[in-house]
Amino acid sequence: MLCQCHASFANKMASLESEWREGEWEIIGEGGTKGDIKGFLSAINVWIYRPHVINKRVSCAVVSSLAAAPGEEQRVRLERELVAKSSNHDNGKDIVLIDEIGHIVTFIPSPAHFSYKFQYVPDVGGVNVKLGGDTCGKIILLVTASGTDCGVVHPKRVWLQSVLLPKICQWAESPLTTPTSNNEVISMKRYTSLYKELKEKYGPPLIKVWPETTDPYKFVYEDIAIATYLLVLWEEERGSAGSSRLQSFVDLGCGNGVLVYILSAEGHQGKGIDVRARRIWELLQPTATLEVAALIPSGSTRFSEFDWLIGNHSDELTPWIPVMASRSSATTKFFVLPCCTFDFDKKYSRSSCHKSQYRCYVDYIKEVSFAMGFNVMEDTMRIPSSKRICVIGQSRHYSPKDESSVERRRQEFIQSRCTKPSHTPDPPLSDGCHDDKWCDTFKPRPSIEPIRNCSTIDRSIQEDIVTMVTDAILKQTPGECIRLRDGREWNRGGMGMRRKRRFIISI
Repeated sequence: MLCQCHASFANKMASLESEWREGEWEIIGEGGTKGDIKGFLSAINVWIYRPHVINKRVSCAVVSSLAAAPGEEQRVRLERELVAKSSNHDNGKDIVLIDEIGHIVTFIPSPAHFSYKFQYVPDVGGVNVKLGGDTCGKIILLVTASGTDCGVVHPKRVWLQSVLLPKICQWAESPLTTPTSNNEVISMKRYTSLYKELKEKYGPPLIKVWPETTDPYKFVYEDIAIATYLLVLWEEERGSAGSSRLQSFVDLGCGNGVLVYILSAEGHQGKGIDVRARRIWELLQPTATLEVAALIPSGSTRFSEFDWLIGNHSDELTPWIPVMASRSSATTKFFVLPCCTFDFDKKYSRSSCHKSQYRCYVDYIKEVSFAMGFNVMEDTMRIPSSKRICVIGQSRHYSPKDESSVERRRQEFIQSRCTKPSHTPDPPLSDGCHDDKWCDTFKPRPSIEPIRNCSTIDRSIQEDIVTMVTDAILKQTPGECIRLRDGREWNRGGMGMRRKRRFIISI
C-alpha cells in the first residue's frame, strides 16, 4: 500500500511538473543583489532546507532526493515535506527543481497530498527565483496563479514580494551567519509532532497554577521543549537498541522541577535534585520525585542506577556532570544545556577573544566531555533562550579494557583545572571511586539565594541616604531658585554632582 501511495504521488508530481513547465509565468518582483551564483544558491538553500527561518508557520523541512527525469539529468530534483508548526495547519509537500545551469529554482506544490481536514490550494502555482546575468545583478521572482493561499507550502504573493525576495537578495550577497543546526541529532519532524502534543497537555495546566515570581510562559514552554527533545532522543535510542525499556534519569540542579515532572509523567523513572526547594514543587509531587541536597562532586555523587544525567542550566555543576556520568558506570550518558559559565571550582575564564564567551564555554564543556571519555555531540535547541546549545555524551570513545588509563587522564584533567591552594603540595589524585571530594576547592551554591539589591536594607538607613544625597545636591552652586506662581521659591539644585558622579556618605 505504501509503495502504491508513493507511486501515485510520483505520478501526480510528474504530471504537475509538465504542467508548470508549459504554463505561463508572471514576474511579480525583482531585487538587486551583489551576490554571485554561489551566493544565490546558498540563499536558496536556506529557503529549501530551513524555511522556518523565513516562514514562521513552518517548523522544519524534511528533504529527500529524487531521481532525475529522463533527459534532465543536469537538474536536481528534491521532494520536500514542510512540517507545520501549528496544529491548525497540516503538513504539505512540494517538488523543488534546481537548474544550476539556467540559474532557476522552481517550487511545485502538491495540493493532493494535504490532509483531508483542510483543503489547501495554493495561491501561486509555483515559484521561480532567477539570477540575472553576471552584469545584471538581480533576482527575479515569477509565479503562476492557482487557487488560494495555504500558508505553509506557499504563502501569499505579498509575502513572497515583501519578505522572501528581499531575504534571498540579502543572503545572496551576505550569507546567513546564525547557527544552521537545529535539532540535528534527532528527527525534527517527530520533535514537532510531540512538542505540539506536550504543549497542549502540560502548558495551560502548569501556567494556570504557577506560584513563582518568574515568567511562567518562558519557563514552562522552555522545559516542555527540553522534555520533548529528551523524549525523542530516548525514543530513537530505544529504537536503535531494539529495547522497549524506558530510560531512567536524574536531573542535577533541577530548579523548578518542571522538566522532572514532564519526563516522569511520560513514564520515565527519575528524580530531580537541587540545593533548595521551590514553591511549585508541592504542586508537582508526587508525580515528580524532587529532593533537596547540596551536591559536592565526590564518590557519593555517582549515579550508577540511572541511565542519564541531566544538567539543565545547572550552573556550577555543569562541568561536573560529564565527570559524574563517566564515573557512574560504563553505560551512563549525559545531557547538559550550559548557561552560566562555571569551571570546576570557579567562574570560567575564556582563553580566546575571537569567539563569544558563551561559544568558548560550550567548546570547553565539549573538551571536558571528551576528556572524560565521551563521543561528544552538539545541537542547537529550539527554546526561547539565547543559551540554547546542548552537549550530549551518549557513547564512549574507548574500549572498556582501557578504563584504568582513561581514569588516570580524567584525574589529571580535573586537577589541572582546579585551583591549587598556595604553599601546599598537590593533593593526591582521586580515583573517583571513594567518598573523597574530587576537588577540594569546589563550593556548592548556597541554599539561601543571596539578595543583591536594596530590598533588605533597613528603611531608616535608606531614608538617611536619600536625605544626605538630596541635601548635597541642593547645596551645589550655583543654586538657582525658581519662583513659583504662589510666591514660593523652588531650589532646583546644582549640576556638580552629576559631573562628579560620586558621593561621600557617612552614617
